[in-house]
Amino acid sequence: MDEYSVEEFTETPNVAENQNCSPEAKTVCQILEDWALTEPNVSKQAISRLCKSPNCVLPEVPCSYSGLIGQPQSNYARMCNGEYCHFPNWMESLKSLLMFHFNSCTGAVNYYLLINCDGLPLFRHSPDYKLNPILVSFFGVSMRPLCAGVYCTEQSKQREMPHPAIFLKQFLEDIQSLLDRPLKDGNVTFALQNKGIYVCDAPALASLKCIISQMGHSACERCTDVGMYGHTARHVCLTKVGCQLRTDQFFWKNKIIDITKEPHL
Repeated sequence: MDEYSVEEFTETPNVAENQNCSPEAKTVCQILEDWALTEPNVSKQAISRLCKSPNCVLPEVPCSYSGLIGQPQSNYARMCNGEYCHFPNWMESLKSLLMFHFNSCTGAVNYYLLINCDGLPLFRHSPDYKLNPILVSFFGVSMRPLCAGVYCTEQSKQREMPHPAIFLKQFLEDIQSLLDRPLKDGNVTFALQNKGIYVCDAPALASLKCIISQMGHSACERCTDVGMYGHTARHVCLTKVGCQLRTDQFFWKNKIIDITKEPHL
């Protein structure tokens, strides 16, 4: 399993972090930024139009969404058959959202992360490119998901996400950092209670678990039933009941090898 190396590092801070801004402009920018990050149903174009109004009075206030939020800090890297871009400052955005939604709380605030890694084509009917974003939200709040990283394939024959030990390496390091060093704001401590609940479709879950996909003959992740393909129904049918359950020992002793993938269950 090959590691990957970071090739490029970029960061553009938002206007609210600019030391040359007046206190009034910083306050307006912070209010607009908090609202833009927490309002799920407002487009970036609408936010850009809104920014033009205070810009007439305070020229330091940006006129666009990108100028208000700033370009995310990112790490670009070659990974397997594509490229991966990681956004380590998603944790700062997470802290801003937690502060916004729990601004009246004191002491310890517990929260749970929801993670999605579903793949989607970069263009409609695109045979060569597929994106696998790592989207993060926290349970119980309606919000736009935060993007922690994006993987894009470059070959039509290898469109699946990389092995999770490679694909999620930097992201899991971020999660461990949140567990070891909880986010704090004044007297409030935001304590992460899990390593993430992965809410994904069946193909993405199969890739994350390194098991046969849902259309395979040995697709059941709970038991050892080998299905039969039904030519009339045109899908694999698992017909047996009471089969031997899969265990960790069974997995390591009876790997089903696919020449195009890592060892599978």
